[in-house]
Amino acid sequence: SELVIGKIPEQHIFDLWNNDYTNAIRNMLYRKQRWFTPCSRCDFNGGFYLGFIKLPKIIDDEECLKIIEKGKKENEKYLHKYATKDWWCTIKKQKSLSDFKGDDK
Repeated sequence: SELVIGKIPEQHIFDLWNNDYTNAIRNMLYRKQRWFTPCSRCDFNGGFYLGFIKLPKIIDDEECLKIIEKGKKENEKYLHKYATKDWWCTIKKQKSLSDFKGDDK
């Protein structure tokens, strides 16, 4: 399934963009870990556009995974009824987030 960030207008876009969940996602992208959709399907191989956003406060992989898992559960209610959740089930079977390093398929 796609990562769901939230729902506008129920939530303000500023709050969606600047919360722990989206910052954890940015942390993963900053370290070029794109194992979640839709990011895993994107062919952009660059980094952050400096000046557009501040670099995220760097947190370790395990903490990112905990935050993303919590945000995923909180935002599941916004998934389209036909969306699949397979990618998250796959992640849950892994021992840790480090199993995904280098795997962007």
